[in-house]
Amino acid sequence: MLDYENIFSTYLHAETRKYLRAKPAPIKKIRSFKDTGWRICCVIARDDVAYYLSSELNAGRIVQRLPTIHAFVSLLRQRKIFGELTASIGDKPSFSEPCVSFSSSQPYNYLIPDPYFCRRDAYEDAKINIAANWVSVADREPVLFWRGSFTGDLARKDGRFRTVYELNRLETPGIDVKFAASRDRLQTFLNRENSLLGETEKFEGDNAVFDKMLGERTEFIDFIKRRFQLDVDGNSNAWDSMFKKMLLGGPVFKIGHAFKQWYYDRLIEEDVVIWRTSANDIHTCFFKIRDDVALAEEIGERARRFADRLTVRGELERCANAFPKRGLSLYQFPDKIKLAMHEAHNLDEKALFKNVGDIRSLSDNLNRHAFRLEATNVFARSFEMFDFSEQENEEMEAHLSRLKAGL
Repeated sequence: MLDYENIFSTYLHAETRKYLRAKPAPIKKIRSFKDTGWRICCVIARDDVAYYLSSELNAGRIVQRLPTIHAFVSLLRQRKIFGELTASIGDKPSFSEPCVSFSSSQPYNYLIPDPYFCRRDAYEDAKINIAANWVSVADREPVLFWRGSFTGDLARKDGRFRTVYELNRLETPGIDVKFAASRDRLQTFLNRENSLLGETEKFEGDNAVFDKMLGERTEFIDFIKRRFQLDVDGNSNAWDSMFKKMLLGGPVFKIGHAFKQWYYDRLIEEDVVIWRTSANDIHTCFFKIRDDVALAEEIGERARRFADRLTVRGELERCANAFPKRGLSLYQFPDKIKLAMHEAHNLDEKALFKNVGDIRSLSDNLNRHAFRLEATNVFARSFEMFDFSEQENEEMEAHLSRLKAGL
């Protein structure tokens, strides 16, 4: 029997140390408890911290996102803030109680840097790639560009689908805003979302416009060939997409303000992006500035400098230092959660490791921190836990061989 709790603790410590560039808080224990939300409950004590994870969570989500929570918690502990803390590990909170989260539409939730920003060292890889493929703003096509997928609430007028639909309905030269998908996928999305709406809310639309709003997938680095970028929310904020668009150094149009991230207030204060409330508003504003290269350079450079100065350690510290000393009273565990936590058991292996992808996610992340023996043991143990298909077995054996070769 593997000590999964110790393996998780070892991984968390290594990943969090990378974010903080310092020793994080010791972890006393990690437990799972019966809960339907993507919730993490943390007890911050003077000597260590303890985590209670929702049984809904899988291994992939935990290894990718819990280190950001642990980094923030470690900094709170340094400030001698002790007590209970509820956090969401989802793209947005899936429960109504106040919590610490990466993105939210509710003002009572406390926002911290998202895991993509932390894991990728403030998108250092994107900065290098952009610098290597730089195109001056003046030499870019005077086009407003967006590519994305079908996510978000169909009923929202400032949501992703309706915004893309309206911008294509207007048939505006210079606006290239499309879903990178097929007509079949568009229809599947419409059917699913309309089935959730009342008769008066259903979206019918024009088939001719539907055809116009579909395009080919475009590699992100090729976005730099277009002068203007659009960012529009889906199920939540587009975490990495929004940030990388600012790094491109051209103006970014942002529609709606339903969801926020930890740095959005500064975007408004420093006039970093072009906020608009509707597709028509974007259409009008775009035509006013489309041919003004100097203005585009000024706005774009302001966005690039803002994004470039944010660091993982600096942003985590900023959020931890702004957290009110008595703030934990707002984020305490609800009574129903306390009861579930009281009955908490050791990590349920089969609840966490649901498939080959989850197991690879844990082992790959362990291996990334040179915990090769732990990574290999996680994979080897998985053969005893599950009945894999023949194809899955072949994939698992090949990956296990690669891990063993590195020992």
